Amino acid sequence: MERGGRRRSEPEEADKGRMKRTIIKDWKTRLSYFLQNSSNSNKRKSKKAGKHRNYFRPSPEEAQLWSEAFDELLANKYGLAAFRAFLKSEFCEENIEFWLACEDFKKTKSPQKLTLKAKKIYNDFIEKEAPKEINIDFQTKNMIAQNIQ
Repeated sequence: MERGGRRRSEPEEADKGRMKRTIIKDWKTRLSYFLQNSSNSNKRKSKKAGKHRNYFRPSPEEAQLWSEAFDELLANKYGLAAFRAFLKSEFCEENIEFWLACEDFKKTKSPQKLTLKAKKIYNDFIEKEAPKEINIDFQTKNMIAQNIQ
């Protein structure tokens, strides 16, 4: 039910379904365009053994896995580049940059480096008018600001 007690009509639900299919189709089109126009070929060999999936252009089957497992997409340099291109087209590429910065932060062991990275993440992504400000709620932003001090 919608606000005001109205029920959604079947045409509205059908429109939502069509819109979702259109978005998925658009994403697949963008992804296939990226894969077709990649400068690297499938036959190019990796210099590091055991990590070929990060260096080879992905097969269509591997790219299809990206729609099922987000971690697969982010673990592959082509998947990450495709996702970054998609976010850029949607004017929200700061989200993947924030996520990558947080992943790097989680891997950091040194307390001094942790402090520096935390402040950099805060300055770049969280504080008001940050150059790559992400969209988070006011309460979360305030809690982070208090913790960073």
